[in-house]
Amino acid sequence: MIRHCFYSQDGTPFRDVLIHIKQSPGKTIQREVEDAFLLLHYPHLLHSSHHSPELIIRQAELSIHRLTQEITQLTALITSLSSSSQTSFHPESEAETIDESEPLFSSSLFTSDSF
Repeated sequence: MIRHCFYSQDGTPFRDVLIHIKQSPGKTIQREVEDAFLLLHYPHLLHSSHHSPELIIRQAELSIHRLTQEITQLTALITSLSSSSQTSFHPESEAETIDESEPLFSSSLFTSDSF
């Protein structure tokens, strides 16, 4: 078995997600990373490895189905938060305004702390 190690920067959304997964019963970082990679990359790998079109289509359909479920859950989250925060949201407020020039997720994930 090959052991993989990666690092995350303090105060980033990525670090927060890693900590949340580590603290969630029944979840492991390895399982979550494997699942995400398989969903996003396995159909492409099958295609580049010249597997049968039927297998590639089936895996791509499974990925689409799972990603659609995730999108539905995220949409429901947005809807539930939007309806409860419409009275408290003021777009002109500096605290609520998102600076679109700054990325929401940091791509620099390397520090001395590892998981």
